[in-house]
Amino acid sequence: MKILFIVYTDLSLETGLKTHVKELAQNLETNGNRVTLICRKGCIKDLRVSKSFCYNYSNEDSFFAIFFYYLFSMLLLFFRICINTRAVDIIYFRNYKLGPFIAILKRIFRKKAIFEVNGLENRELELRGTGLIVKTFSKIVKFAGIAAAKGSDKIIAVTEKLKDVFIKEYNIKEDKIVVINNGVNHKSFTPALDSGMIKKEQGIQNANYVCFVGALAPWQGVEYLIQAAPLILKEIPNTKVLIIGDGIMKKELMELAVKTGVSD
Repeated sequence: MKILFIVYTDLSLETGLKTHVKELAQNLETNGNRVTLICRKGCIKDLRVSKSFCYNYSNEDSFFAIFFYYLFSMLLLFFRICINTRAVDIIYFRNYKLGPFIAILKRIFRKKAIFEVNGLENRELELRGTGLIVKTFSKIVKFAGIAAAKGSDKIIAVTEKLKDVFIKEYNIKEDKIVVINNGVNHKSFTPALDSGMIKKEQGIQNANYVCFVGALAPWQGVEYLIQAAPLILKEIPNTKVLIIGDGIMKKELMELAVKTGVSD
């Protein structure tokens, strides 16, 4: 099967997103598919896929130079997407902003589309500010997300909470959404550090522990883990709850831990 994988995100930084895209694209290839990856910025080195295109921004200091280079890059990006859409079976994308554009392409070229949902982009904007511009842009992004969801043939959500939001707030049918939780490739992620030493430093060498690793965002449900911590400690006193990550809810979750009495 020929898959057009579109990532409207900066992949020039070493982040979890970059790893996610690389792992998914290469696994699709390994399983007999032909993947064409198109990203907005930042090519991935050593990426084993059939084709890969990226469009980087200018390093010029001038605002106008950057703006026009960015605009030109976006036009090239969308032109490349249009060309490649004709030759593929499925369009796979993961960004709200591409929703209306993908919906149009899908109808023109009569292709199947899969929308991967890793978060609520409009909610992230709302948590970062309360001004009129932020609220307006948040509504636009939400509209794009609804267009992406309604225009896709299937939606892949990485958590049950995301699925619930799309059903209740976006009026998407439940059978259209499949939940596939993010996993870890143990071949790529094998810490070279001494686990015994780390446990000793964290004071958990002789304790049971529950661990969450990921983005501290509303759709992850980390607050439920914190709220459940007293119940866990009541049943199994020698237990530590570890929360590893960063994100827009970090401060709120730390305050909840203090309020719940499990902040250590």
